[in-house]
Amino acid sequence: MPIPGFGSVLKVTIVSTPTAIGDIMSIDGPSMSADMIDITAMDDATKFRSFIPGLIDGGEVSFEVQMDPTHATQQYIQDSLVQGGIASTGAVEVFSLEWNDGSSTSWDFSGYFKSIGPAAPLDGIVTQTVTIQMSGAPTLP
Repeated sequence: MPIPGFGSVLKVTIVSTPTAIGDIMSIDGPSMSADMIDITAMDDATKFRSFIPGLIDGGEVSFEVQMDPTHATQQYIQDSLVQGGIASTGAVEVFSLEWNDGSSTSWDFSGYFKSIGPAAPLDGIVTQTVTIQMSGAPTLP
């Protein structure tokens, strides 16, 4: 059954409380991938390469928000990025991406805010794109 994007929520844990990031317009990712290790030998019977999976990269989650410098979660994101993690300790952030599927399906993961950047189109509103680098294995349904 298709899941509508509208109603999906991305939360970041702030002082032990999962807090929805407000004014999100779109969410992309996570873009997980596995390294491929070439195990082709010089005496293989064919000229085709052989591979085995290596390390898995959780990838990135990016999202676009309506820029609001007074919004508490947007201020938190900027502070966390500039200070290098929770309260400048470098501690990993905890996130939950909750899909609007009627059954509270979520993807939970840890990571760091990697980037934030505004965009001001001629005929639209000012937005910010935020990127999270996942760290470690996510918890998937």
